[in-house]
Formats: sequence, structure tokens, C-alpha cells
Amino acid sequence: MWSERSNCVGLLTGSKAFNSFIDECKVVDLPLFGKKFTWFDPKNKMSWLDSFLVDEYWLVRFNDLIQQGYDRSISGHISILLYNSSVDCVTPLT
Repeated sequence: MWSERSNCVGLLTGSKAFNSFIDECKVVDLPLFGKKFTWFDPKNKMSWLDSFLVDEYWLVRFNDLIQQGYDRSISGHISILLYNSSVDCVTPLT
């Protein structure tokens, strides 16, 4: 099992509250393809802070959703694109 953080100390209380919110709202965090973490700082700290949360309706309606991570540019956050893999389109970030 992988961790959502590397070289970071998290706030356990906030994490528990956020996980409870996710459970109560019945949303899921889609897997991230292309990257393991979404945020990096200059001191080699990494964390998975950013992602799309979708509910059951979205999963049924758009069953081929992909959450793709790309390289970061200016900030410590990577770019993330949510797209439907069954729709043929050109990815704007490639």
C-alpha cells in the first residue's frame, strides 16, 4: 500500500474529518494516472492534495473517466486533467 505523503507530517484530525465528509457524501477519489503525488515543495516533501471527487451518478454516466497527472510548471502543484477515455479528443496539455 502506498502513502499519500512523503516526508510530510499531516494533521490527523483534519484528515479524519475530510475522510468522514467523503464517506457521508458517498463520493470517490479517482485513481491518478501518470503521477504518484500532486504537490511538491523545494524541501523534497510530496503529497497527494489535489484530485477529483465524483459521486455514483458520475461513475455510471461517465464510466470511462480518467484522472491524468501532468508535470508541474510554476507552482508546486501538478496539472490534473479529468477526461472520458471513450471520447476521442486531443489532450490540450501534451
